[in-house]
Amino acid sequence: MENIELDLIKCFLCPHECLLKEGQIGLCGVRKAYGDGVKLEGYSRISTMVIEPIEKKPFYHFHPGSKVLSVGGSGCNLCCNFCQNSNISQKKSVDGCKYFSPSAIANLAVSKGCSSVCMTYTEPIIYYEFLMDLADKCKKQNLNFAINTNAYAKEQPWTDILRVVDALNIDWKGKDSIYYDKCGANKFKKITVKERIEQSFDNGNHIELSIPVYRDSNVDDFEDILSFKIKNVNEKSRVPVHVLKILPTDENLNEASDDDSVFEVAELLQSGFHFVYVHNIFNEKAREFRQTVCPDCGRIIATREALKANIKLSYKCCTCKEIFRYESNREKRVFKKKEK
Repeated sequence: MENIELDLIKCFLCPHECLLKEGQIGLCGVRKAYGDGVKLEGYSRISTMVIEPIEKKPFYHFHPGSKVLSVGGSGCNLCCNFCQNSNISQKKSVDGCKYFSPSAIANLAVSKGCSSVCMTYTEPIIYYEFLMDLADKCKKQNLNFAINTNAYAKEQPWTDILRVVDALNIDWKGKDSIYYDKCGANKFKKITVKERIEQSFDNGNHIELSIPVYRDSNVDDFEDILSFKIKNVNEKSRVPVHVLKILPTDENLNEASDDDSVFEVAELLQSGFHFVYVHNIFNEKAREFRQTVCPDCGRIIATREALKANIKLSYKCCTCKEIFRYESNREKRVFKKKEK
């Protein structure tokens, strides 16, 4: 944080770079300006805590079939009108949230038989200090630590976050500022989400992408993701992509996307990604889009009904054994960094 003028303090956590007077709270609703900088007002304040199948996040390739303790605070640094959690993500205070320390959350996850803790429901980035502490407590308890995030962050805090998380589901809104403008991004700052996704891949994190399809989406708008630098040489990317049908919300009852448009986007993305999944549509075609097919042996190695995953790998196929991640990648990343 930096003092810009005598009475203004600048927050450098995300591209909004809020300029705040002492006592003011930023656009995210949880970061407050004090005389010595902008600090997290909502530390350890939790609005929602649920034990769920990890597929709900959605993570399809990270510890499939396991349980995750999902936790969320309040506030967000974007304001998507299709948000399914707008009652807490657009709440600009921590009133009503209960206090749970990072240690208490990690201990609860262990006691309930969860293999992971995931910060979700609202944007984890704005809880930066709490996120870092919770990740540390999870590591000490041998828990995986995951986040659902919009990746709308400045480079340095994002680098810190990548160092401590095991898995990320990143929500990509669209190829240009038009979609991010709808979600309240800073119109005067270059959108950085694409770069943050590529940075995550380069860092060795487990990544799954979520892509909402809007009611007025043009399918061609999603071709940009095919140029992401997250592909192996001469082959399609094995990063799982979740294509989301937008459902009506109290904030926007007319935003629901068309089934055909969702499938068109999913079929387009199959030209660049091996694993493309469709959510919030419940017909036979959508059921096929929830299967995992090994790109080498061609077998269906995972089927999903509701939130239950049935996995049957071909143990004669080496690729089958590598599609799903069962071990933490944190130590691998730390070791890799030490070698440099």
